[in-house]
Amino acid sequence: LGIPTSTVNNTIKRYKKTGSAIPEKRPSRPKILNQCNKQTLQRIVRNNQFALLSDITSRLNSSNDTTLHNNTVRKYLHDEGLGSYVALKKSLLTQK
Repeated sequence: LGIPTSTVNNTIKRYKKTGSAIPEKRPSRPKILNQCNKQTLQRIVRNNQFALLSDITSRLNSSNDTTLHNNTVRKYLHDEGLGSYVALKKSLLTQK
């Protein structure tokens, strides 16, 4: 099969130890914003939907005494399903 014997042996050993061949999830870096801060971010965006990202970031930083970058706030907004969209220009229904 082209699989190294060490990989097979490690998988068998893991299965005997844990009952699953899937490796455990490794610990990752903790998130900067907790649930309360995420709700604050959502409230800031909900109050002013047309605010610039830099304004949202500065409001969040001042309210939580944090120093977040615009890209970090953008990622959290994207994870919450919020993004920046341009409104479509629709033609008029009747002639002027």
